[in-house]
Amino acid sequence: MCGVRQGGVLSPYLFAAYVNDLIGELRDSGYGIHVGAVFVGCLFYADDIVLSSPSCYGLQKLINVCKHFASTWDIKFNPAKSQLITFGGKTPHDNKMYMNGTAMPWVEKVKYLGTYIWCKSGMSHF
Repeated sequence: MCGVRQGGVLSPYLFAAYVNDLIGELRDSGYGIHVGAVFVGCLFYADDIVLSSPSCYGLQKLINVCKHFASTWDIKFNPAKSQLITFGGKTPHDNKMYMNGTAMPWVEKVKYLGTYIWCKSGMSHF
C-alpha cells in the first residue's frame, strides 16, 4: 500500500533518496565509526542496514536515531530481524541493546547480503 515496488528499476534510487536523511542524522549524531573524517557508522543496501560503533553506548545511540527517524517517517524496523555482533573483543552478553522496547540478541555470526560474517574467540571471518 506504500513504499517502493520490490525489484523495480527505480526502487533502489527512490529508497536511497528516502533514507538519505537518516544517513545524515546518523552521521551528525557524533556516534559510530569514523575513518579519518569519513563517517562509516552505517552501511545501507536496499532495506538492509548495518550500524557500527566502537562502544555499546554509541551503538544504542545510533539505534535511537533510527527509532526517532522511524517514528517521524512512519517506518517500522523489525527488532526480531536485528542482531548484534562484536569483533575483536569479548561479546558483552550482559549488555542489552533495545529497539522498540525489545532486546536484540548477541550472535556469533550474521548473514548480510547473502554472506555469513562470524566472530568467535576474537577472530573475524568473512
